[in-house]
Amino acid sequence: MVKQKRIPLKITPCPITEAVLEIRFDSKYPDEAVFGILYKDFSGKFPNLTPTPLPILSIPEPLRKQDINFRFQPHYALKQDNLSLQIGPKVISLINAGEYQGWGKFASKFREYLEIAQNSDVFESITRIGLRYVNFFDNNILLSSDLTINLSEIEINKQPIFIKTIFESGKFKSLLQLANDASIIINGKTGSILDIDTYIEQKISFSQVNQLLEEGHAEEKNLFYGLLQQEFIDGKLNPEYT
Repeated sequence: MVKQKRIPLKITPCPITEAVLEIRFDSKYPDEAVFGILYKDFSGKFPNLTPTPLPILSIPEPLRKQDINFRFQPHYALKQDNLSLQIGPKVISLINAGEYQGWGKFASKFREYLEIAQNSDVFESITRIGLRYVNFFDNNILLSSDLTINLSEIEINKQPIFIKTIFESGKFKSLLQLANDASIIINGKTGSILDIDTYIEQKISFSQVNQLLEEGHAEEKNLFYGLLQQEFIDGKLNPEYT
């Protein structure tokens, strides 16, 4: 279990390079009909934008339907500023790339789009809610974390390493991926990636979505701050508390 810590309202500089909110669903409509139904209602929010086909559409449809890895992939994107709304036959996701808008604005925008989708009547059932945050640090984040990995007398934390594991907390699971390899370069800087995908997989009613988004966000934050040393949070991230 990850140690619980006091959660800041804000840290500076913000390490988030990409944030993703996603729902997966089953629909009563054929796969090929879902995007057209949703786009008709979403187009008012993106009046001057043409949908961008995503690379998966270059794969023949029979192969897409046979491969389970393609089932929840988006087919089209609608982009506005640093937000991208991505839609597939069984998935809707909102991606905030670059400067993070903050949870309040980001979640509010996602809820707005989900309301539109709900009114389009494409949801037969919601099967997964996920929140993914990709964070970049310009140091070896393992040395600033409470994670320790030892092999005999060798401190593995100082070596280039990739970690992938799943944490469970109540009804949520969190897929943690961490890489401290110096070959990772973002904005000309080398460093580490801390990637957390917190999700719940079960049959979900639409009335539960808002509460589960908030609970999932709290779980993700608890894991993120629980992994970092308090000295690093206080000394490098300038935390702001209530």
